[in-house]
Amino acid sequence: MKELKKLMIGSMIYKIKKPISKLNFGLMGFRSHLIEPILKNNNLKYKYIDENSSLDSFDLILGSGIYNILPDKIINTPTYGCFFIHESPLPEGRGHAPIQWAIKNKRPNLTLSLFKASSGVDNGYIVYQHNMEINKLDDVTIIESKRQQGIKECFTIFLEELKEQTIVLRKQTGKPSYHKKRTFKDSKITTISNIENFWNEIRMCDNEKYPAFFEIDNKKIILKYYINDNK
Repeated sequence: MKELKKLMIGSMIYKIKKPISKLNFGLMGFRSHLIEPILKNNNLKYKYIDENSSLDSFDLILGSGIYNILPDKIINTPTYGCFFIHESPLPEGRGHAPIQWAIKNKRPNLTLSLFKASSGVDNGYIVYQHNMEINKLDDVTIIESKRQQGIKECFTIFLEELKEQTIVLRKQTGKPSYHKKRTFKDSKITTISNIENFWNEIRMCDNEKYPAFFEIDNKKIILKYYINDNK
């Protein structure tokens, strides 16, 4: 039976009765491979699992890249729970496309929240929050690499805490907000005041020899185009 103790208002601590070397970890989600080297480096036992796996033997499930709401049966089965990453300062920004929404909302940081999952969308106690700076020239690919590095750092710190046989849990505070799922239609540019003049400036440029560009902080941003006849 797990032991739970209150630290202060909104915070609690789990007391883990096994040493970390005796814990069985499950890895879930398509980014969980980022956690594997950390477990290997600590000589810890783990297994890749999915929603159809038998979960009774696991002490903790760790994961990233899970895009559906897990049923309570999965969340409540591991001895000490499921611990996942969401890339927003929870409870703000629950839901979909956290990288894209961080850019759209002009956030200075991509905040990774490691949390103990409970019922609902990205709901549960926070274990750790980690900020990765978003620079003005960072595109989705660069921010994705920062996300991956942040995931590794979050779980490295988490395992160090587990070595002390404790998990500190902090209640999510503030008003929750939710981000919708993005589709290909959301890539349509609508914020330029005169889109036809914008197109005229681009289409007169040679994609290969002299592609269209603009500058930010003395860095050249190159734009290339093609016309798609597929409606």
